[in-house]
Amino acid sequence: MKMPADSAAAAATGRDSFTHIEETFLFESPSDHFVYHKHTHECKPAVSPLSIRQALASDRPSNDDELHLLVEDEPVNAEVVRSVAMLCGSNVVSLRFDATADLTDEIVEGVLPHLSNVRHLQFDRVDVTSASARSVARFCHRTLRSLRLSGCPRVTSESLGWLAGGVGHDSPKLRRLRALDISGATRADDRGLAFLTRGLGKLERLDLSGCPLITFAARNVREDLGRGSFRSMTALNLRGCRGVDDVGVAVVASAMPKLRHLDLGLCGRLTDASAKAIGEGCPNLRVLGLEGARGVTDGGLGTIANRTKLDAIDVTGCDVSRKSLMFLVRTLGYVEEATTFFGFVAREGGAREAARDEEAEADARVRRNEAVHAIQGGWKVKRHTIHQIRSACEVRERDAAKRIQSFLLNCMSRRRFRHLAYLRTAALASVRIQKWIRGWLDRRRTERLASRRLVSIRHATTIQTRYRGKFVRSNDKLVMPAILAVRAARLARKRRDAGTTIQCFWRNVLALKRLKFLREDLLLRTRSSALLQRTLRGASGRRRARRFRMFAELDRSHRRKMAIRMQCSMRQYLARRRLDYCLDLASRRHLARHEGARKIQSRCRGARARRAVERKRLAWNAAAVEVQRMFRGCVVPSWQEMKREAVTAYIRSQAELEHAKSLETRATYAQSSEATETDEAPLPGTPGDKDLLKYVFGRAFVELRCLVYWPDLGLYKLGSISDYDDRMWLWKIDYDRDDGEWLDLVRHRDRILVSDEGGGADWIPYEYCRPLALTRYLERRKAIEPSNSTWAPPRAGPDKVSSEMWYCAYLTRGLLDECYRAQSHEALHNLRSAHLVKTMTVTLALVNYLNCVSDKEVEGFRLLLNELNEFLSWHNNKHQVV
Repeated sequence: MKMPADSAAAAATGRDSFTHIEETFLFESPSDHFVYHKHTHECKPAVSPLSIRQALASDRPSNDDELHLLVEDEPVNAEVVRSVAMLCGSNVVSLRFDATADLTDEIVEGVLPHLSNVRHLQFDRVDVTSASARSVARFCHRTLRSLRLSGCPRVTSESLGWLAGGVGHDSPKLRRLRALDISGATRADDRGLAFLTRGLGKLERLDLSGCPLITFAARNVREDLGRGSFRSMTALNLRGCRGVDDVGVAVVASAMPKLRHLDLGLCGRLTDASAKAIGEGCPNLRVLGLEGARGVTDGGLGTIANRTKLDAIDVTGCDVSRKSLMFLVRTLGYVEEATTFFGFVAREGGAREAARDEEAEADARVRRNEAVHAIQGGWKVKRHTIHQIRSACEVRERDAAKRIQSFLLNCMSRRRFRHLAYLRTAALASVRIQKWIRGWLDRRRTERLASRRLVSIRHATTIQTRYRGKFVRSNDKLVMPAILAVRAARLARKRRDAGTTIQCFWRNVLALKRLKFLREDLLLRTRSSALLQRTLRGASGRRRARRFRMFAELDRSHRRKMAIRMQCSMRQYLARRRLDYCLDLASRRHLARHEGARKIQSRCRGARARRAVERKRLAWNAAAVEVQRMFRGCVVPSWQEMKREAVTAYIRSQAELEHAKSLETRATYAQSSEATETDEAPLPGTPGDKDLLKYVFGRAFVELRCLVYWPDLGLYKLGSISDYDDRMWLWKIDYDRDDGEWLDLVRHRDRILVSDEGGGADWIPYEYCRPLALTRYLERRKAIEPSNSTWAPPRAGPDKVSSEMWYCAYLTRGLLDECYRAQSHEALHNLRSAHLVKTMTVTLALVNYLNCVSDKEVEGFRLLLNELNEFLSWHNNKHQVV
């Protein structure tokens, strides 16, 4: 179903609405460089433009003031404009000429040299040429940020060359330019675009709308874009560029990955290939216009929607159904259907932020699932080595513990050896000191004794010489010094022994303290090693337990998935086996019929042969004469025709028997007695049931459009009857959005509607459908009255049809209200199991044929049927997405 007529008319009348919305998005963004709105000509809130008269009447501005000059619908005097420029030249930051008829290149060339700080220039619908472009590039190349030449028909490729510095010798280029608008430049072509890509590669916004000669397919343009030009482009307007096709769109999408606004309206040569290129190359796209692109279908729109997050889109004139658009609106959630064009726009409020949060959460969920799948993949690959890995981990942990223990023991042994070596060295030093002290004391004592003996001898000699011949002292006085010397020697010996004893005692004390310290240190290190080993064993055990739990969970998940896959495989296998069995039965039935026909033929040949043998030649001659007399002037049928008629009569008789059996079986579960009513008695020479004639005239239903009801979905599928098999009595149905199938329309006539007008609004139930060939046949046999209608007379009268329509509407409204209110699976199951779509569609066709209800009631009934179809379609699509 294509876009409705009312939607197309609304889009045609509000064609400028999408461009207005797009320009508003760009104008309100903080990164936009233009000062004035392109369509409404409004200025930004912080800008207050001044006219020429206001600038002349105002005082001289200070150095910090910024002025915005506007020349709009007033006569331009070169001297006046130059005077204003000289007066306020350094303060003017923006200058706009809007629809000024007498503006010339000389005026522009005389004004721009005085505007040293101008950042924004705008020429709307004025007659400027390449000379003005040369002046702009010459005098404003250091400061200009945005330039708009909208509606200037004399702007050519040479003008773009002057702006980009590609024309002239050492001509400057607008190196700070970030936004350029040359919409309506009908003389600009790919040569001018090549100047822009080569000289102004840092542009962020470019408007080329209304330039039919630009294609983006030139070789030098593609080479410059491949080198990185326009990589920072965020907004590109190609509306009305009729030369842009799929190749140009592919070049744009691959060279501009930062695009957020892209308008390809009125570019009628685009197809789904352009949509695919946009989806792959522009992931940041937010606003897209595809008006008039008849080659873009639902598939292209789905490709763009799957790879981007759009805020607004215009698909007016595209081959996109409203069903797909509404499904996309419901899927995104933060957009709503546009009222002035066929597309959608972003809703007001925080819907966009909420959608971004949901998207981030979904991305995180996807990453987690990928991590789980990666772990599961590793588990599948290494599942058979889990025990070996676990054993290897335990061995490595034991080896690590042994290495740590041996390292600690080695450290303790080295420290103990060093300490013992220190004690041994200290002991040897102490022994050497003691030996040296003892020798020194012995030498000192010997010297003292020798000196005392000499002194005593000297004293004795002195005494002898002094007291020779005098009175001699007593013996005690002579012996006392010797006794004192002995006492002093004993005291020195005791003191030496006491020093030796103290040294030995302190050595023992130090040795005991050192031994105690070594024991405590060894015990502490042993406990630390045991604690470290116990901690490592606990950590490794917990790690093994967590790994084992994770692997167990993954194994359970894998087994559940394998069970689901096995169930699906078994279902598919059983379905294929059942289909093979049905086909085998059909082939056997066909072979049986063929064998029966062969037996009939052989028996007929045998009977004729026997009769030919029994007859006599005279009887043959008499029969020949009689035959010649009877069929003189007539065409005698050949034996092939007689054989064909016999086979046809046999097949028709078998078909009548089989169909009668099927009618008896179907009567057991029919919903009403009306379905069991038999048709009128067959005429002589025709089958008993009129529906059997549809097998004979099966080719008359080929190339008709049909609606086939699917009870599982509760909806009709649209298709066409493409072929008929005379042997199997089956018609081939080719669905528009699904695979085809072979179906017996007579057996399933209660769920099939047909139309002979290419799928128009008037659908006919199959049991009431009568093609032209069948109608003519029945008219010849006097079975019906001559009529030009393709309807067979319905069994139900007008009153019963109107009451059935009222009952269907009442039941449908009740079930829909229950689904809206409860939102449960049980309510949805009740709505699907009622098969109201089939009943309401057949009832609507009967009402339209009988014309027994008012137009207002029929329109309300049709709207209720459309609401039911949209509700069930939305639930089915939601189920498939989940």
